[in-house]
Amino acid sequence: MTRFRHSREACPRPDRGAGIQGNHPRRLWTPAFAGVTALETFYRGIILNTTAFKLNGDQIAGIGLGPWAEEIKMIPSIQECFDLMDKYHMLENIKAHSVVVARVTCLIAQGLREAEVDISVEMAIAAALMHDIGKTASLKSGQDHSEIGRQICLENHLDEIAPIVAEHVRLRSYTLNGDYSEKEIVYYSDKRVNHDKIVNLDERLAYILGRYGRNQEQLSQAIKRNFSLCEEVQEKLFKKLKFSPESLSVTVDGFTGFPLTAGFEG
Repeated sequence: MTRFRHSREACPRPDRGAGIQGNHPRRLWTPAFAGVTALETFYRGIILNTTAFKLNGDQIAGIGLGPWAEEIKMIPSIQECFDLMDKYHMLENIKAHSVVVARVTCLIAQGLREAEVDISVEMAIAAALMHDIGKTASLKSGQDHSEIGRQICLENHLDEIAPIVAEHVRLRSYTLNGDYSEKEIVYYSDKRVNHDKIVNLDERLAYILGRYGRNQEQLSQAIKRNFSLCEEVQEKLFKKLKFSPESLSVTVDGFTGFPLTAGFEG
């Protein structure tokens, strides 16, 4: 079943004017898939179930979503992520890498949830599985695979995870003392996985420098700055976790919370 959720980001307050009666500046969201059979979303502490979901924004507002209607986005299931990997011809080694990144992401996201941090485990896992979806096209075109991945997500109406995929290589906005986010988790998890093996940041940095920064001093410096930022992200994340960065590999090996699906081999 396709899952929907409302974004916790920028949900407008009723007193700011929204929905059908107000003058909310952003358009109400219209679902892209006419064949979706159910809508499940948390709204004011209840679950709304709507069968044969073929409603436009006005109709959604009419059944009670009001100003939150535009915030409904789609998060793909794990199986849908694997289907998209096949659709965009993801290479097997990249798929194996993505699965391990998703394992690390799931562990960290669930750990943060246990620490009462407002994180969507489902969204983080989906973004981790999809983070290299643009890699095959990038190998052919030479373009930025994170930007190609963002475009692929948008083309498939995966609005919630598109920004995470876009920033999995480099975080464009980040504050050490700011809110925790799914994009930080995926960004960090990707830096801890070399091919399909969990490594420390120094090992991953050495590999990236050897592959991409050789004889390119300016690029090498940019890569090093990026990993310095990743060290800050690591410090932030592990303040809330019950295990250490050094024990990540062992913890992931013993972790049984990753949801299995057809197409997954671990």
